[in-house]
Amino acid sequence: MRQRAFSLVELLLVVVILMIVLSFTLPAINSVVRGGSITRAGQMVGDQIALARQAAVARNQTVELRLFKLPGEGVDDQARYRAIQTVAQKEDGSFQPLSRVLKFEPHTEVSDSAQLSTLVASPTVKGSADVAGQTVPYVGFRFRPDGSTALSFTASDGWFLTVKDTRPSDDAIPKNFYTIRVDPHTGRTRVFRP
Repeated sequence: MRQRAFSLVELLLVVVILMIVLSFTLPAINSVVRGGSITRAGQMVGDQIALARQAAVARNQTVELRLFKLPGEGVDDQARYRAIQTVAQKEDGSFQPLSRVLKFEPHTEVSDSAQLSTLVASPTVKGSADVAGQTVPYVGFRFRPDGSTALSFTASDGWFLTVKDTRPSDDAIPKNFYTIRVDPHTGRTRVFRP
């Protein structure tokens, strides 16, 4: 009794069909991976804001949240807001780190657009600091010992940060983003996602 096998043409046809199916699914998989990066970076920013507020109250001292503008790695070498750190102000006015500098995953940033991130476009704190042996600029804001922020209470649009993909977009508002709004009175946050 003879067993029937697949012919070379049949095998090639199956391979071609698999390649076509994969070509349709790869963009969707890529979108999911990038969306996950945005979510993780947004959660990291939210966690650092919560840490800064909690540390200000617990330590009864001013705590500063800093966003660092780091050059990119690989293809995208433009400097963008790609890292965050929380620091506490000492009695002598100097600052001590409460967290290490946390870098976002590649292709993820906090937008510097006034429409997407008022806390970056109109910061209350500016400066430069050493990050991994390189002096880089930062922007940020402060929490007071009562948990409130040093942000203006009269900002008409409110205070917020938006984490987004670094890829250029034709739209003013990206398709995928993670926005964190900070209440200047209480220092509490709210998250907005599409």
